[in-house]
Amino acid sequence: MGIKEQIQEYATLSNSVADIDGQIAQLNMEKADMESRMAEIKAALKDEMLDSGRKSATIAGWKLNLSTSTSTVIEEADLLPEEFWKIKREPDVMKIKERLKIGLPVEGAILKTNKNLSLKPVDREVFSIA
Repeated sequence: MGIKEQIQEYATLSNSVADIDGQIAQLNMEKADMESRMAEIKAALKDEMLDSGRKSATIAGWKLNLSTSTSTVIEEADLLPEEFWKIKREPDVMKIKERLKIGLPVEGAILKTNKNLSLKPVDREVFSIA
């Protein structure tokens, strides 16, 4: 396959990916709407269970159980003592890169040079090779 054909195939695939991304966005919006409606229905069912004093019920093939749980609510994180904080450890990639660029070694890290190709259509209607 020649370069022109490869670019044309790339363009076709790129357009297909963009179309799929649009469909995914639409489906995600529809999903969010459905999940929101489901949450509303669940809240209404919970209220009905609480109002009726029931702890469980089987209705239309669905088992409803009302249970009690405990959750921790952080009202003001800044007031928490140090012992209740987690520290996430991760490499400072920018600092490592700076040190390697000036020629200083960093055990466990190297600089890697990459060659990257960018493909952007000049005109969406016409694809040509100069």
